[in-house]
Amino acid sequence: MPKLPLPIFTLGLVLAAAAPLMAASAADSAELDELQRQIEEMKKDYEQRIRSLERQLNAGETSPPGAASALDRALAETEPEGLEEKPVATPGPGDLWSRQLGGSTVRLMDFGAVLDVSAGWSSTNNDNIERLQGGAHDPKRRGFTLQQLELAMKGAIDPYFTGAAHIVFSEEGAELEEAFFTTTSLPYSLQLEGGYFLTEFGRNNPRHLDQWYWIDQPVINTRLFGGEGTRAAGFRLSGLLPTPWYSALHFGMQDPTSETAVSFKGEPPGHAHGEGYDHEGEGEAGEEGLGGFARIGENAIQSPSDLLYLGRWVNGGDITSAWSTQLGLSVLYGPNTTGPDGETWIYGADLIAKWRPAQNFRGWPFLIWQSEIMKRDYKVDQNNPSFEPGESDDSLQDWGLYTELLYGFKYQWSAGLRFEYATASGNGEEPRDQDPFRSDRYRVSPLLTFHPSEFSRIRLQYNYDNAEYLKARDRDENVHSVWLGFEYILGSHPPHEY
Repeated sequence: MPKLPLPIFTLGLVLAAAAPLMAASAADSAELDELQRQIEEMKKDYEQRIRSLERQLNAGETSPPGAASALDRALAETEPEGLEEKPVATPGPGDLWSRQLGGSTVRLMDFGAVLDVSAGWSSTNNDNIERLQGGAHDPKRRGFTLQQLELAMKGAIDPYFTGAAHIVFSEEGAELEEAFFTTTSLPYSLQLEGGYFLTEFGRNNPRHLDQWYWIDQPVINTRLFGGEGTRAAGFRLSGLLPTPWYSALHFGMQDPTSETAVSFKGEPPGHAHGEGYDHEGEGEAGEEGLGGFARIGENAIQSPSDLLYLGRWVNGGDITSAWSTQLGLSVLYGPNTTGPDGETWIYGADLIAKWRPAQNFRGWPFLIWQSEIMKRDYKVDQNNPSFEPGESDDSLQDWGLYTELLYGFKYQWSAGLRFEYATASGNGEEPRDQDPFRSDRYRVSPLLTFHPSEFSRIRLQYNYDNAEYLKARDRDENVHSVWLGFEYILGSHPPHEY
């Protein structure tokens, strides 16, 4: 066998020894390529998720003062998504107690205060202003009005419940607005709330004053739910449906004798402002309820049929990367004060659409369109002593709507326009065209808002009111009013729903 030259022999030995290493290196290279490919896919997936979160959060409300940004909150969440936003995961100035558990912060209390004050002028006198501005926290007179000071508290009770309380101070004194617990760990995406809370009907009634875009409450909400908004003790069970989009059902039971349940067994309309059905609209409220019918019967709960029942279905999601919407349908049923056979049904539909481009500066520009339409069927017990067949109707029907458009045209600035209409049918003791709570009425309200920071808001609003009952009483039915409102937030305020 011929001998190989030494260089060739040496090269052969080196190649033979290196072959396994080269094969291993090739395998390692293939594994590295596969790992890099997986990392790139994960990176793309997380980028898509972050963009989706940004679109959703850009379509939602501006983060409340004292809280982290909406994106920070969304990325900081470690628990499954619930039906409402959870407390911010980073400590804030309102924290009374917090502890670090693993990678998240457990906060036992958020505390904040919200002040709303207003000043203005109107072409009518203060008595008429008080009837036109029917919301309990609306501007009420020429000059200055303390609308409210709200103290808000929210925190974890234990691993199974959170708690919230809202106490409101006004010129009339202090009152409890809400105090309830919420479960955090029920199966099947269920959530239970119990305590004393605003009824989850539509968009306006369950929301606090600092969540409204306009300074005052819509007319139809005042007529159907009272100046304070309908709220009562009870419970509400909510659940997410297994749909590709956000879809939730709400079922609630509450006490219909709460004084704010004006369409049911609560105080008569206008009671909080000293107005009654005395056929002149002056003086103290008497024992007459809606339409002037006598208030009779015991307010005690005799059976489950005497309770107030709520049903609500909400659907929402992204239409495009910049547009998101939410549509809600609501129904409310309960007894009223006209007698054992008296009952009330309220139906409603609400829609909100929000536009905010992905390229925005701290939330500007944006566009928000919100509308609600609702109807009340008020069945009168025919044994009511005020009921007169042929003159009184056993069913009073009221309906109305509002629609508002708000455009954030420049950083810190927004402008909007709201239109409202309310009417009714059916005759009670009070002639409908003279009834402040049932006569035809419409209102147009332009709005200009300036946000000096996320902690404050200044609003300038003009109201043009056309109220039929003022004309029927030989007064000018066209009223012009201008209101300037200021709002600030101290401490941490719990985040609100979409």
